[in-house]
Amino acid sequence: MATKLQPPHVDSKNKKVDYSKWERRNKKKSAQQKNIETILWTTVPDPNAASNGDHQSTGAEQCLPLSSTTARRLPNDKSGKSHPKTADGNTLTSTPYGSGKKSIAEQKTDPAFIKKKDNNTKTLKLLLNSKGKAVKELEALCALVQERNQLLAQEIRDTDKGSVQSAEEYLDRHEKLGTSISAFNDWSQSQITEANDELKETEEVSKKSLSALQRELSEIHAKLANAQAELHTLKTYKDKEYPVKVLIITNIKREIEKLEETQQDEYEDLKQLCQNETETQAERNLQRRQKLLVATVKENVSRVPHVIRLMASDNVTMKAEIEFFKKEIEKQEEKNDELTHSIQELRLSRKSVREEIFEDVFTKLDKCTPDMDVVLNIPKEEWLPI
Repeated sequence: MATKLQPPHVDSKNKKVDYSKWERRNKKKSAQQKNIETILWTTVPDPNAASNGDHQSTGAEQCLPLSSTTARRLPNDKSGKSHPKTADGNTLTSTPYGSGKKSIAEQKTDPAFIKKKDNNTKTLKLLLNSKGKAVKELEALCALVQERNQLLAQEIRDTDKGSVQSAEEYLDRHEKLGTSISAFNDWSQSQITEANDELKETEEVSKKSLSALQRELSEIHAKLANAQAELHTLKTYKDKEYPVKVLIITNIKREIEKLEETQQDEYEDLKQLCQNETETQAERNLQRRQKLLVATVKENVSRVPHVIRLMASDNVTMKAEIEFFKKEIEKQEEKNDELTHSIQELRLSRKSVREEIFEDVFTKLDKCTPDMDVVLNIPKEEWLPI
């Protein structure tokens, strides 16, 4: 059978765990290692440079993390323990108290080292504060941007909703308008067909009446032709009965003239009657059309929404008011023209301001022409009777 593999730190005889690797063999070494690990954030000052006063380090060189350039990785010695490096690249090792370099405890109590450490902590605090402020500003900016994005999204939703509603309203209006226009076209077509039928009927009636009149006229023409033939025979006939025939002819001529006059009167009366009848029929047709138009308009208007009817009535009233105001404006313009004309006349006929104010001083005297007599009105002194 294959033997079970056991971990290396477990004793095979006693089946106990070996904790020797994790035991502290030398307390001094472990304390020194801990002190070195705590100082890894700072660079150990060179004692020669500190004594000469030539070593100057910035905040970035004084405080660097374990992953920075000053302390990348600790080199391992032969025993496997890691030692930190100084700024010169030398590894830090625990030196005895009698050596020339300062120990870690002395470095901790060194005022220059403490000052550098304080400066490093201050710079770290400033960096942390600035980062915190930047984070707060970014959070506020993110909140503002989110709020604006929400507002924009809401506005976009509102505009989409409004556009959809307006499109639906326009579609409904278009459908209603299409139905009303189709109904109006059908009604107008039916009216046209009815009017055409009525016109055909009136044409047939008038044709019949005209044909009857033409028959009567042809009969009269035939009678007239017969009378003319008889007249011709009577003219050629020269007998004793000639005067009698002449009298008969004259009588027949008179009758013919009377008949022609009566025929003409009858024809004119019939023509006037036909004209009156056609006018009455046209008026009746017009009245019927108007009634049908009014009824259809009322029917279509009742289908139209109340808002459109109100708009139409408002438009009619506005047109009437516009006409009224146009007339009023024309009247006012005429009055203004008269006033401007009168003002111009007054300006032309106006006296000077001095003469109007000082009438007593500037008396208007007639000019003395050479033909006029000069009369001196000088007051005389009268002596008192003493």
